[in-house]
Amino acid sequence: MCKCIYCNSEVLTVSDIIPFALTGAKIKKKFVCKEHNAFTNDHFEKHVISEYDFFRNALGLTTRDGKPIKYTANLEIDGLVVSNTLVSNRASIYAADKRFFQAERDGKKVLIGAIEQLKQINGSAPEPIDMKNLTVTYSFSLNKLFASDMVLHTVAKIAYEWHCFVNNVCCYDNEKYQDIVEYILEQQQDDCIVEVVVDGNVINAMEQLCDLGTNSLYEYVDVDGWLYVIFNFWNVAIYKVKIIDTKSPNNNPTTTLNLYRYRIDGIKDTIVFGVYGATHVISESPTQALLRMKNFYINKLEALTKTKVLSIYLVKQMIEGVQADLEAYKKRKIDFARLMDYEDNDRVTAIKLIQCFAENKNSYNTAISFNENLRAIFGINEVLTIKQEEKIKYLTELVQLNETAALIPMIDSGIAMFAEIWDNEIAKEKQ
Repeated sequence: MCKCIYCNSEVLTVSDIIPFALTGAKIKKKFVCKEHNAFTNDHFEKHVISEYDFFRNALGLTTRDGKPIKYTANLEIDGLVVSNTLVSNRASIYAADKRFFQAERDGKKVLIGAIEQLKQINGSAPEPIDMKNLTVTYSFSLNKLFASDMVLHTVAKIAYEWHCFVNNVCCYDNEKYQDIVEYILEQQQDDCIVEVVVDGNVINAMEQLCDLGTNSLYEYVDVDGWLYVIFNFWNVAIYKVKIIDTKSPNNNPTTTLNLYRYRIDGIKDTIVFGVYGATHVISESPTQALLRMKNFYINKLEALTKTKVLSIYLVKQMIEGVQADLEAYKKRKIDFARLMDYEDNDRVTAIKLIQCFAENKNSYNTAISFNENLRAIFGINEVLTIKQEEKIKYLTELVQLNETAALIPMIDSGIAMFAEIWDNEIAKEKQ
């Protein structure tokens, strides 16, 4: 029987080891009491999660009820700036018929919204505004994302609970875990509990082994005798968390490690990799690491918002969204713009894949994996990037297909082909 890993209470609740809001792969265990589960959530986790809302949205993470993540941004529309606006996707802006945005032009307040809704306002003479070049801008702080006290406590909580999870630790051992637990519960401050990895070998290994958006963890015993957990957050920032003083320095010439990967699409797996030479991961304080690696983190975050990691599970979700809107489009309940989800990147990507399925029915090789087929047949990588100029050109092609009545049959054909692919892949998994 488990007891709380923070206090040995026997009144337990289920803990999200990595908060659900930060991963598609749920990791849960009933080994934390209600008091300490509430403490970690209220004192730092929920505050940290809100700082990541924009990036959670970009990764395709959703609320628990499946809705898009909302975040605050500035909108630039036809020369007007709408500040501090809560948005979630392009539909939240374009399809919000009853929503008004307030801006300022020549010192006067301006309301932006659907023409018909604006006409209902007394004394209003609405003018059309060009929405084609709508720009959404978002600002962020690297310190708040990766180095604040709340972030570091959240990282420590994840690392400690994950360590207990994979090692089947079911109670609090004061002799082993006093330092890490007191740090998490804010009973003592230790600047060395959580540091940021600046070790080039580790960073390169994680980039090769993990996709953007994937959370991965492994633990090892260092040459200093401490057991550390390495937490690779979204394959952007890598943290080193001090867990236990084993009193036994690791002087082995080679070390084999298990890397646990928790993907954004819900897939969980474990791979093995080796370390040659001294098992020491170079790290430094989060503040120093941010100064040293500022451009590295900015480039990583930019890539995070511009790429989509494809798996058959994620593609299925995207195609189901197209299928639902296609049925509404056939019944003329929505227009072409809504079918394209107002040019949302995920929707354009999904339709591009559907077209590839429709045009390559006879080329799909069931003997190889789904992602190998994507690379071999469709000429794309597992990380699909569509540049803005390519997107505009492709949307023009879709408009032409729609005008010639060829769009609906193409989408129907591609969805049917994907259904066959899905059935085949699921059957292979069960073998």
